[in-house]
Amino acid sequence: MEVKMPVQIDPTARIHNSAKIANDAVIGPWVVIGEGVEIGSGSRIDAHAVISKHTRMGKNNHVHSHAVVGGDPQDLCYRGEVTWLEMGDNNIVREFVTINRGSTKEDHVTRIGNSNFFLSYSHVAHDARIGNHVQFVNNASIAGHVTVDDYAIVGAYVAVHQFTHIGAYSFLVHAAQVSHDIPPFMLAKGDPAVPVALNVVGIRRRGFTHSTLAGLKKAFRILYRQNLPLKEVESALQVLVQETPEVQIIVDMMQKSKRGILRKQV
Repeated sequence: MEVKMPVQIDPTARIHNSAKIANDAVIGPWVVIGEGVEIGSGSRIDAHAVISKHTRMGKNNHVHSHAVVGGDPQDLCYRGEVTWLEMGDNNIVREFVTINRGSTKEDHVTRIGNSNFFLSYSHVAHDARIGNHVQFVNNASIAGHVTVDDYAIVGAYVAVHQFTHIGAYSFLVHAAQVSHDIPPFMLAKGDPAVPVALNVVGIRRRGFTHSTLAGLKKAFRILYRQNLPLKEVESALQVLVQETPEVQIIVDMMQKSKRGILRKQV
């Protein structure tokens, strides 16, 4: 076990002999760290947290008390196979968060990027793909195989159906029930969740220009206000890309969507 014990690791912690922990990581009282876990430099695991097993964690992550990271996938087909959770750098995991390892149905890995913030009681299921700078507000939950792109916000009590794709810079409002893909830059709410506006506040916070915001407003009107057939929507958006290149990521999601984009009039 690659650990220097006395100062950084509380003596009550229970650590599997295969774990690899950076010498400057801080491991609190009664922490449990399981088989095959790797914890990077500058990381902190607070009292009573569990890093279950087969979890690779980068630098400067902070897992707060009573969180369970790297738990078994909640999948009825899972039979104890070796699967993984891979987490990048600078993530914050607050109290009672649960993040599960991958199942055997894709590449056996749940992937978490960098600088994400998981508030208390939020849940990330097996085989999820979380980008960078994503926020999960309290009690937000995503099912298996969900992708959440950079800078998205998953609001409190939001529930996201399996295999759904949440686009970059989008905002899922409190208690939204998401069963279809949400395009980038959109603010979505309701049951089922429907984009009702651009996520203007989030777009401005990320430093996009006024001209980009104006172009994205045109994209929203094309998608949700003009009642166009989907092929015409895609063609119109591709034309708009010429003046607002950021619209391309909306087009890309439409072309790759597995569950489809809900286009109910709002």
